[in-house]
Amino acid sequence: MFTGVVADNIVLSYKPLVYARSILIHDGRVVYAGDPGFVEKVVNLFGGDLYDYGSKTIIPGFIDPHIHIDGLALEEKIVDLRNTGSIKEIKELLKKYAEKTMGWIIGRGWDQEKLVEKRYPTRRDLDEVSSTRPVYIIRVCGHLAVANTLLLEKYIDRELFNRKLVDPVNGLVYEDAVHKILDKSLALQELEKLLKKIMEKILSMGITGLGWVSANLQGLLAINRFTERKPWTRIYLEPNTFSQWLELGLPPGTLGVDGVKILLDGSLGARTALLTKPYKDKPDTVGTLNIDPEKLEKIIVDARNNRYHVAVHAIGDKALDILLKTYHETGCHGERIEHASLVRNDQLEKIRELETHIVTQPGFILSDTWIMERIGLERIKWAYRIKSLAKHSKALGFSSDAPVEPVNPWRNIYAAVSRGEYEELEISRYTIEEKIGIKEALYHHTRGSAKTLYIEDRGCLEPGYWADFIVVDRNPLEIMDPRELYKISILETWVNGEKAWSRQGI
Repeated sequence: MFTGVVADNIVLSYKPLVYARSILIHDGRVVYAGDPGFVEKVVNLFGGDLYDYGSKTIIPGFIDPHIHIDGLALEEKIVDLRNTGSIKEIKELLKKYAEKTMGWIIGRGWDQEKLVEKRYPTRRDLDEVSSTRPVYIIRVCGHLAVANTLLLEKYIDRELFNRKLVDPVNGLVYEDAVHKILDKSLALQELEKLLKKIMEKILSMGITGLGWVSANLQGLLAINRFTERKPWTRIYLEPNTFSQWLELGLPPGTLGVDGVKILLDGSLGARTALLTKPYKDKPDTVGTLNIDPEKLEKIIVDARNNRYHVAVHAIGDKALDILLKTYHETGCHGERIEHASLVRNDQLEKIRELETHIVTQPGFILSDTWIMERIGLERIKWAYRIKSLAKHSKALGFSSDAPVEPVNPWRNIYAAVSRGEYEELEISRYTIEEKIGIKEALYHHTRGSAKTLYIEDRGCLEPGYWADFIVVDRNPLEIMDPRELYKISILETWVNGEKAWSRQGI
């Protein structure tokens, strides 16, 4: 069966920029791009459907190569704390939620830098919400959380205390323990239902493919239990689950599993990203190393020997030093670096030599409003070096890191183009040279992101590529003011040559 798609503007490719007025699809792939008359003739001759979108614009579908689907799915049942301005407000929101629900009381999105108290909430704060139900709130970055006393005493494995990932005095939970505890709150059947909902939301954002990072066994089971239309998905397991997976001896690609995600350091927001020199606003710490270099090397070697890829979280410049050294010593070229938030000039050349694939999050530019206070003027030029990373990496992709940031590709594109200029953020004044254009930003959220997932036949609409595209009400390449990007409406999302989502009334 052939499918023909016609529109005044169809963007086949951003690099180089190529337009067409029609494409012909067969077996999910674009087989022809060009003359609408030829497309209509083939559809009429062999049977099929012809879609004429008139003055609408068709562009390649967005790809998000670093997203926490399970965490995003949980947002359907947790309290949004992103805009809270005080611990008192956090407690009030949690109490209101508790009145309407049963079971765990979970919130996410708070940032101590935006609270009037300028401190972390503690278990004592959460005990005021409830002493008879588990209460758990996760910082916006996902690298720090707070548990109430009941949760500390009855639901947390002793091993996490022994590893000093849980502070029993204040109820603080750090790094990989954050999600180990969160996993206990959700049954498989409930996760499956939530995943169905969130996949619909992802499609509505124009995302046709994604990389699910830090997935566990429960998540892997849940996503493979339903067959509804969804974005195609590549999965990077968390290390413990990956070890179990390797013992099964299954080949790469089975159930969508392509590799392992490793958490090398933490976040700038929680001051756990590993820096070479101390934090400017907390001189007694340089951050946290979550895994020793020998174990890091073993996981990387095991993955490569079994033909799997590795994606390593490295936000601080010291963490990046350790990772680049490990990649070099193991002869590991062409693997992924997640975030690369602080990159020195000398590290750029090493990134080029190792042909690394980098997945970065432009949205952090807008969220990390405190970054100057955190790292200081000397290091601000190392922050979120999108243009430099595009020049030195083998592939650069954009991601949301949702639910850390909103799952909205337009926000990433806007941030990469404006760098907080319209919000008058300090970073925009000191890193103006890292701005890129809208066309380049769109490329990195489509074809560039596909490359970071090692996929050679997605991310554009040239013949031979999978027909993943979105229909929008205006051409983003004709926009002059980046703020107008937010006003673009996604009307339809197509995956593998089939309509997967449509706005009501279209």
